[in-house]
Amino acid sequence: MYRALYDFKARDATALSFGVGQRFTLLDRSDAHWWEVTDDTGRVGYVPYNYLEKDESAERGDIIMSIDRGIEQVHMAAMNNGGTYTAHHREVLQKLISHRKATLDKQSQEYLLHQERIEIPSQPARPAPQAPVSRVPESPTRRRSTKTHRAPPAPNQGTVEPQRTAYSEPCIQAADSSGVERMAHMQKFEIYQSTPEKVATSDASSQTEAINDKRSPETHIPENIGSELVELVRVNTDVSFHKSRIAVSSVLNHIKDKVPGLERAMEDILRQVNSSKLHTAKSGDGSKDSERLEVIFSELGSVKDDSQQRSWHLYEDQSIILEYLEELMSILENAMPGVCRKAVQQENYEVLHNMVQYYQMEHRLPIRLALLQVFAGLCGLEPEVISTLVCSILPMELARDMQDSVEALQKLQYSALLLTMLFCTGEALPVHHYEHLSEGFVSFLLAHIEEPPEVDVHEQVPDLFLNLILAFNLHFSDPKDSLVMKAIASSSNVRTFSEKIMLLVNRGDDPVHMFDHEPRPPNSVLKFLADVFSSEVTSGIFYTNDMMVLIDIIVRQVSDLPPGDEIRTEHLSLFHSIVKNTPYHEHKHRCDDLQRCFLAIQREEEKEGEADKFIIGQIWADFPDIFPRSDLV
Repeated sequence: MYRALYDFKARDATALSFGVGQRFTLLDRSDAHWWEVTDDTGRVGYVPYNYLEKDESAERGDIIMSIDRGIEQVHMAAMNNGGTYTAHHREVLQKLISHRKATLDKQSQEYLLHQERIEIPSQPARPAPQAPVSRVPESPTRRRSTKTHRAPPAPNQGTVEPQRTAYSEPCIQAADSSGVERMAHMQKFEIYQSTPEKVATSDASSQTEAINDKRSPETHIPENIGSELVELVRVNTDVSFHKSRIAVSSVLNHIKDKVPGLERAMEDILRQVNSSKLHTAKSGDGSKDSERLEVIFSELGSVKDDSQQRSWHLYEDQSIILEYLEELMSILENAMPGVCRKAVQQENYEVLHNMVQYYQMEHRLPIRLALLQVFAGLCGLEPEVISTLVCSILPMELARDMQDSVEALQKLQYSALLLTMLFCTGEALPVHHYEHLSEGFVSFLLAHIEEPPEVDVHEQVPDLFLNLILAFNLHFSDPKDSLVMKAIASSSNVRTFSEKIMLLVNRGDDPVHMFDHEPRPPNSVLKFLADVFSSEVTSGIFYTNDMMVLIDIIVRQVSDLPPGDEIRTEHLSLFHSIVKNTPYHEHKHRCDDLQRCFLAIQREEEKEGEADKFIIGQIWADFPDIFPRSDLV
């Protein structure tokens, strides 16, 4: 973050006025002299760079808080604009989301360094800036023309060098305001995201170049013929992209085997077809799918902007809208993933913002259900889609809907599954989201796991709500701050919930791992167990028999897994918490087996097992009466 050295009064709608000492989060400094920032109230605009200094005392949490306020103000500014996000709104929102993600990544890296006990040398103190002669310098206007101009000289400073181009958009000021089956199928995700394919190695590439050098012009292989062939099969057969790819590969392999003279040509085309670069091939730009996506997104945007439709509640267009949404789902399932990603990325993910607004405005249940399915399909395209939706008002809207419409079973199930998808990456939520995603919301989920709605005759809600709780818990790095742990501690009955957790542990499943997006979040079940057993209060949700089953699983994992396996380390750490915060000393289940595992690990020579040895050393030191160190030979 940065701190203001002097007062500044803006004379332009794109700039911010501020007082000395006010803090800012930097968003963009591509202009050398006017920096785009968000202040601690959420306003976004430009400030002269030479009025600021680096604030070394700022913590990551302060930065995140400032960015979250900025995101909230962008949404409110759009609502005040009739629910429409301008190009400037979208651009600012994308900068805020990107900066937020980068800050959270740095925060995670710092946490890992702290966990590894790496000492970071303190930074030398900076000398205090010289006091200005005048606390309120003359405030030049940041011109709105297209001509470039300089930032104003700070007090006691000379004239600043080069110039910048002023933008015509005003800064964003703080607003003045006082089927489940189909959704469940999405959890397989092979239809929504790129499947890792065979990628040609550098050796293969060099061989291809050598082959091409020997060929006559008649055997030259066009650069995009692989993607063109897949597109032809897809358009003419209406099968999915992946099946089209398999069909083309099968035909090319057959030709290669049966026509020796074409062997090299077929091999080159096969490399294109099997390459991951096929997903972003230029031939996809003008494909039928890309053209249809453009039409569908345009039509949905028009529906969103049709205020008359929203006011009169006309139903004549419902079938047309549902047809568009059904076709959109089909394209997301079957088209080349790169084509879908490119269409969604246009104008800083404008289609996502439009669809979120439309979901808010649309009250017809069939259309809302179709939109929920579309959001689920979009989540599998890339992590940036999830980040954009997480920072939108959609999570709050879904949480509110779930609590207000419990008897609307299908919408309840779809909403729970979509929220799980949005939360499954563990990306921290904007702070204002916790107004609806609160401890009370978690208690609502726990209550309906124990007593499902009467209309849920197949009892699917408890499993969906369980997964949602596990995904939501990924957002809290400290169990003491976890709303999930607080809700569990205050709940009088979590019997069904604890039994379902034990079933997941026994199967080794992580129902929250839905995508292969990077970075991959921790195992949600193991993290939940680690958080639960970090306190004597929450560890009491498991009965003694459950505890013994859990210890049996820990013994199996510790015995079978090799040094350096993160799962083994997590199970050892989990057992340490169990011994510390439960009455393990009363039954000492599998004590001898565990001690033998500890001794075997201590004898391992691999360096990868050092973390495991450290945990075992802590267990021996903390509980010598149960696990005596003297047994080590």
